[in-house]
Amino acid sequence: MSYETQNFLPKELKLEKLFKYLQLNNFVKYYGHSRSKKDRIADFSWFENNDYKSWTGVELSIYRENEQIIVYTRTSISKSYYDLMHQNNIVLGIRDYFGGYFVTDEGKNKILKPDKMPSTPPQSGCHLAFQTFGMNIIKVSIYLQNRQFAHSFEKSGLWIMDNMNPKILSNNLLLPYLISVMEDYFKSTYIALLKYSENKEKIFKDNNRIGTENLIKISNQQLSIEESLTESMSFQNIELISKHFQKIDSKIDIKGLLSKPYKNRKTKLFESINELVQKRHKVIHSSIMDLNFDENKLKKAIKDVENSIDIFYKFLTEYYNWNYEKGWHNGT
Repeated sequence: MSYETQNFLPKELKLEKLFKYLQLNNFVKYYGHSRSKKDRIADFSWFENNDYKSWTGVELSIYRENEQIIVYTRTSISKSYYDLMHQNNIVLGIRDYFGGYFVTDEGKNKILKPDKMPSTPPQSGCHLAFQTFGMNIIKVSIYLQNRQFAHSFEKSGLWIMDNMNPKILSNNLLLPYLISVMEDYFKSTYIALLKYSENKEKIFKDNNRIGTENLIKISNQQLSIEESLTESMSFQNIELISKHFQKIDSKIDIKGLLSKPYKNRKTKLFESINELVQKRHKVIHSSIMDLNFDENKLKKAIKDVENSIDIFYKFLTEYYNWNYEKGWHNGT
């Protein structure tokens, strides 16, 4: 599902003026594929990074139909409140500035109605981190569904054979990616919470290790000070990650959350994730594979990481009284 609009503009419209108007409203021109080459004139997109306002952004296409210039905009169902508001503003602005009329899902010259209230910046930042994690974890599942080998390459039990088994190698090589997906989620969530934390000043004082290169990036607005700070912090070790978050708020206890019983598991999620991190380290630093890491164990590892992140994100939404929005589903 998406939210779509069309502005029908006067035939005498000069495209240069329309392009300039869009650029003044922070739309960026790109070479997209939303319309066929025959009728498409140009494609633009808008995305607001400031305060995590955009979740999907706004797509905009200009095309010609029977000599009529039409501006088409779209936001997806996963949009933010601010995405929809910017879509409404550009649709109204184009009509008021250039004339003509527009049509939306609500009718002629009727703007789209928001279905949610504005989210706070930390809420939006944590939401985006969770959605990005979901897309990344789905990539692993799609890879598993589509990878093929010339032979079955079943585990033989012989070290020399299994150590050369491409399927076992593939399983082990997915571990670094899986842990990096988890690391990226925790880091992105930490940054989103730190930016608006009341304890930010103390955390900066305790971790004043920003190098010259990063200071230049901060000065050039290529990097935020919170992003720079996290570069010197580890987000792989769950116990250490938990300590990072507890400096923001002592009640954000990741270790405690993942050490609780979960679905009659014999091994706690905290222990399972720690074990995966250790396996990853052996692969990366010593080229040592776990020869027993078959596809079933890999799928379990993916599910353990997914469940761990889901538990943590649900905790954040309950603790801060945010809406829990997933917006993705991993079919494995």
